[in-house]
Amino acid sequence: MTRTTEGSELTVDSAKLLEQLPLFYDFSHEEIKKIAAIAEEVRFAPRQIIYRAGERADRVYLVISGLVRMASRDDDQTTPDDTIVRSRGIFGEDCAFDGSHRSMAAMAIMRTVCLALTREGLARLEEQHPRAALKLTKKLARTTSMRLQQAAARIPAGTFADIAPIETAGERRAFVNRTIGRIERALAVLVTVRKPRAV
Repeated sequence: MTRTTEGSELTVDSAKLLEQLPLFYDFSHEEIKKIAAIAEEVRFAPRQIIYRAGERADRVYLVISGLVRMASRDDDQTTPDDTIVRSRGIFGEDCAFDGSHRSMAAMAIMRTVCLALTREGLARLEEQHPRAALKLTKKLARTTSMRLQQAAARIPAGTFADIAPIETAGERRAFVNRTIGRIERALAVLVTVRKPRAV
């Protein structure tokens, strides 16, 4: 893996790359430049482990090129339950909130180039450009929520039988939706706490 220094001469190119990502489609050019200033470029070789399940989260990855496999284990065997993150995708966004431990492992399937936003960089963005930081936090919260819903759709019936009497697909969806709702409300509280100061 190689990386550049945050705020280096790659910032202009990073801004152009960020503008191509769906996550930033409604960000202004100035907002993207501020976010690009905290980004660092990272490169991974094929089958290189990016992080392992259980490691403390410390950065968000934006895929510029390549493929990344997300799985509950860190071997190199791909299964139908794995999530593949492609170019213009995002992964590791949980670190933007509380730096919790990774619930999944990430591995580059082929040569992969990413832009990484570290927790330290995001904290600096929040301090220096609170409105851009708030907008980015909201987007990351939505991405996390969507990923949870996609994962929930793959949970087989009876998985939560020891927690609640869930038998039918409808009951399972209702249970998962209530759980997602609680997580989304917690994220909403976090976004409110991060509300930018008046200028």
